[in-house]
Amino acid sequence: NGGTATGATSVSGNASATVKLSSAPTKTGYVFAGWNTGSTVLAANSDTTMGSANATYIATWTLAAPSIPSITATPNDGGATISVTPGEGGGSASSYTITANTGASCSVVAPATSCTIAPLTNGTTYTFTATATNATGTSSASGSATATPAGLPSAPTSLSAVQIGRAHV
Repeated sequence: NGGTATGATSVSGNASATVKLSSAPTKTGYVFAGWNTGSTVLAANSDTTMGSANATYIATWTLAAPSIPSITATPNDGGATISVTPGEGGGSASSYTITANTGASCSVVAPATSCTIAPLTNGTTYTFTATATNATGTSSASGSATATPAGLPSAPTSLSAVQIGRAHV
């Protein structure tokens, strides 16, 4: 039929040949958007007749929405630091939004991966979730992580010293 596949991301054909555009190729982090000559876009598995000149169809892509991130929460005095790990697959996130069960939140702009939410009450357990965002969209919320902030221990009181042997205390 005059058409040949030249790889997973392009298809070429001679003038006036009928070419079957192959199934959608894959590219991590992207969604196949169609075959493009620069002026025409066709879907996968389409039959097309080349014009009066040879043509090459190039696979075009759109950024995929990010996958759901995972998080860990580390308590500190009066707050918590939440760290985000990007999800597997999906497009790269440009930012993350971390939200506490109180409604308090912080934003992380990639490539950074953590932020601190404060003030929080020491001794109270808080639950956190995160979403990932890029130009295409926002992921569903992550699984939750918990942290219970704790202050520094109080200074000891009622100290006493006992002399043992000849040592001085």
